[in-house]
Amino acid sequence: MSTRRLLVPHPQTPDGIVQAIAVDVAIRGRALHLDYGLQGPLGRLCIPDYEEPVRTDGLWQDTCCEAFLRAKDQPGYYEINLSPSTQWAVYRFSGYRAGMRPVDIGAAPVIDCAEDDGIFHLRACVDLAMLPRDTFGADMDLGLSCVVRGTDGMTAYWALNHPREKPDFHHDDCFAHQIKAAERL
Repeated sequence: MSTRRLLVPHPQTPDGIVQAIAVDVAIRGRALHLDYGLQGPLGRLCIPDYEEPVRTDGLWQDTCCEAFLRAKDQPGYYEINLSPSTQWAVYRFSGYRAGMRPVDIGAAPVIDCAEDDGIFHLRACVDLAMLPRDTFGADMDLGLSCVVRGTDGMTAYWALNHPREKPDFHHDDCFAHQIKAAERL
């Protein structure tokens, strides 16, 4: 079963690059399925060109879809970066912006992009086998976000929820979607 969540722009980021972003989320077995739908004047959206689907740092500096995942009430979490170029990265943090290290996830995420009726879709399937058993077996908090770069060079930051002061996808406020262990297929 999939759940649709709507992202909102941070109030300090520019308008007009996209009008709305919806994310369909599902966990089936040990796979996280995400479908980011960016709606709006797609001619204003800077979409990175296709590249080999390899781990790449710095993807957040361009249009990039992201997911943050942690076991309920735990300080450590994972950051998953998914680029329309099909490049990706996964990092583990021991606490808020602390102890960052790349994670060996085994199989690379499968990323597919398409435009459909004025909506740019980034669909990804991420193998969660890299999660420790106690993390995967627990209730999870999920943060969903998107860095949106415009063709004019402006950048907008979209997330389920934002801290007030500035965009910060690592902030506790952004982990706003709960996935109960008992509800997974």
